[in-house]
Amino acid sequence: MGTRITFFSYHLMNGFFIVIYGLSLYVKFLTNQQGFIKNYLADLLCMPIVFYLVVEIFRILKRKPCLTPNMVVIGILYFSLIFEWLLPQIAIQYTGDGYDVLMYCIGGAVYFFSTKILKPYDLS
Repeated sequence: MGTRITFFSYHLMNGFFIVIYGLSLYVKFLTNQQGFIKNYLADLLCMPIVFYLVVEIFRILKRKPCLTPNMVVIGILYFSLIFEWLLPQIAIQYTGDGYDVLMYCIGGAVYFFSTKILKPYDLS
């Protein structure tokens, strides 16, 4: 396990992301607010939260608690294909947007680099 401060900072940062994600969903569905918060913030925070939860599930299952760069890229591609290509073709309420894919990529990069910087789990 990494030092206590980086381990705590890692979980605190991801808890903050989850709270902000919930607030962005409130803005999205219960207000008429337009702009970045309504359209893109949830997509930006989605990937760090999903990857964080996957790593925590790995940790609980006693597997190596880390994602390789390939896993992060596959996760981004998976979300992009499902939510920005497949679902818009199946149901009218979904729309495909290239900026959402960009937000997934940025979110994946935020997750990847935050784990490289904070090193919450010492895997040596």
